[in-house]
Parts: sequence; structure tokens; C-alpha cells
Amino acid sequence: MPSFRFGPHAVDVRHVFHSTPLSLAFVNLRPALPGHVLVVPRRVAPRLDDLSDAEAADLFLAARAVGRALSGHYRATALTVSVQDGPHAGQSVPHAHFHVIPRVPADLERNDEIYDRLYDADARAVPPRAGAGVGEGAGAAPAAGRGVAPDVVPSEQRRSRGEEEMAAEAAVFAALPGMAGWTEG
Repeated sequence: MPSFRFGPHAVDVRHVFHSTPLSLAFVNLRPALPGHVLVVPRRVAPRLDDLSDAEAADLFLAARAVGRALSGHYRATALTVSVQDGPHAGQSVPHAHFHVIPRVPADLERNDEIYDRLYDADARAVPPRAGAGVGEGAGAAPAAGRGVAPDVVPSEQRRSRGEEEMAAEAAVFAALPGMAGWTEG
């Protein structure tokens, strides 16, 4: 199966839902909230400062296009767009990347909980490909009394998703207005 590099990891191109000549957007193995995706430069560059001006501009424009498409799909009223630029900022994969996360009112009890979830998601960003953890369903209900939207999976219940589930989500996202799907660089 064709793949591209996300730092030291191979990512299946079936998980890509948007591409430009310089950037890619793909679904997240362990989304912090529904619609949480990653946008990366095609070239493996560990830090934002390692990008050329053209790559940096394209990466930002790709993240904006992805945010716009996912906002419409999820009827989001806001986005969290986050970058952990370097290991001391919480970056666990040495490949510059944006987290783009659609947000809706009351999706988390504490709005800043998203940063705890990002840290948790980044800490387990890409497991070994063979037997990548298939676990409980992503639609699991949140713990009673947490005060979060019904489709939000609490951090302690999140699990790594399977290859086919991620490919199916990428296909849905690729069909959104403004998304281009996978194209060879």
C-alpha cells in the first residue's frame, strides 16, 4: 500500500483527504475530538523554522482550507489550530504539523482541556503499523456527569483507530467542498 512519511512513520495514503503540491492533510489515529486531523508539509521538516517560505505559506493555507471544510461538516463555531514546535513544546513526531480541530459549544467541560488531549494524542501519535490498536468504538458515550457533548470521547476512553475506519473517515472528508484528496507530489 502506498504511504508517505510522517517523521519516522509510514502513513497510508488512504488516510489522506487533502493534498497540495507541498502539504497533506490526514485523519488522526487518536482524535482528541471528532474531526481532529493533522496537516503536514510533504517534505519531512522537524520544525516550522526548517520549512521554506513556500512550504510554510502552503502549510498555513492548507490548514485554513481544511479548517473551513471541517467547520462546515461539523457545524463548528470555532477551530483549535495548534502546533507543538519542538520536543520541549510537546511535539513527539519530528515533522512540523498543525492539529486542526473543529469546536462546538460545550464540546469540553473545560475549554483548555483540549491542550491536555492534544498532549495525550501527540504522545501516542503513531504506533507500529502492524496490529495498530483496534479497540472499543469511537462512539463510546462519555462518562456520566462530565458535561461534554454526547459524541465526545473522554481521553481515558480514546483508543487507536483501525486502518479501515481511518480510510472511511478520510473518504468522507475528501468529498467535502474544497478538499482535493491524495495526489502524488
